[in-house]
Amino acid sequence: MKMDSGSRMNLRMQNFVTGLLIVVLLGGVAFATHRYQVRWDWTTSSRHTLAEQSVKAIKQFEELVATVYVQEKSDQRNQAQDLLDKYRVENPKLTIRYLDPDIDPSAAKKDEVALYGTVVLRSGEKREKVTELTEEKLTNALVRLAKGGEKSIAFITGHGEHPIQDASAAAQHGPQDGSE
Repeated sequence: MKMDSGSRMNLRMQNFVTGLLIVVLLGGVAFATHRYQVRWDWTTSSRHTLAEQSVKAIKQFEELVATVYVQEKSDQRNQAQDLLDKYRVENPKLTIRYLDPDIDPSAAKKDEVALYGTVVLRSGEKREKVTELTEEKLTNALVRLAKGGEKSIAFITGHGEHPIQDASAAAQHGPQDGSE
């Protein structure tokens, strides 16, 4: 079967349009993957997915800064990055900074950091420190940071307790029940 020049031109145009559509489609997919972070965890135990409590805890913050005190090239840094990236996917307003306490000891001293792998979480004026970097510890710190506020202490009186003001006197005289 012979093709005339019109058929050849039509076939070339179809190939060009098909190639152009494929390029546009791939460009759109590439753009979407950079703009929207989507992760699928197909493991049976969902080990690469944050627990529901962790997702709720991180979504409460409008601004949050996590400063991780680790050495530049260490396994701790990689582990911290893996875990904190999961939190950042849930709340893109999470800012993560990595500082090496050997290079910047003044920052470590200011945050009262003594151990490698310590994470200091800041939201406004409040801060929480996590020394063991696990999802459970990090989520608990986020909950404490979100609650914040002042704590109140109540004292019960009238049942034979020593008055608060006389605590030093009671300590000097020993037990009052005669059990010496």
